[in-house]
Amino acid sequence: MIAADAFPETARELWRSALLESSSSLRELAQMRSAKLGDDPAEFYRKALGTNPKCSLALNGLSETG
Repeated sequence: MIAADAFPETARELWRSALLESSSSLRELAQMRSAKLGDDPAEFYRKALGTNPKCSLALNGLSETG
């Protein structure tokens, strides 16, 4: 996650991958940072569930973001 601050050009991809972390604390941080970059974490989780309806991490993330 430090790489996101050190390399802003790759930050969006790093935070996006962290949205599916098993740690709720890391997911929360990724949700905040992704939103700050203009992304919509809830939409990310909806798309992830559309692709894989059994993805529990995407379901957890969606429940956290709406």
